[in-house]
Amino acid sequence: MPASKHGSEQYIKQFFTTGAVAARPTSWTLALHAGNPGTGDANEVVDDNYARQAVTFAASDQGSYWEGANVADVAFPAASVGADYTVTHFTVRDGVSGECLGIGALPVPIPVVEGGVITIPAGMAKVRGI
Repeated sequence: MPASKHGSEQYIKQFFTTGAVAARPTSWTLALHAGNPGTGDANEVVDDNYARQAVTFAASDQGSYWEGANVADVAFPAASVGADYTVTHFTVRDGVSGECLGIGALPVPIPVVEGGVITIPAGMAKVRGI
């Protein structure tokens, strides 16, 4: 997978140069990570039942910054037999290419065991910018 495009890189290219910017994604997914994802691809959950899940965002003006947040709950499949890991981060990804677009840390790590289901509640997966 290619390295993540940093939002600031795209912002600078779009507004201050004639450099090409990345195409806007047409769909997004959330991925779960059992550790810091680094630039986006490290520590993604490894579980036979795990799969990235589709997500939709809505933008809102928060006064001093703009925010995009998931509009509906995002439920991941039940963990497989023998599962035992802790989810600490999530990444927002281009739904087609899989490229990491944003990284977030969960406010409280979520331990997962066999049969455990993780649901990211509406409004919890946030992407912010000025």
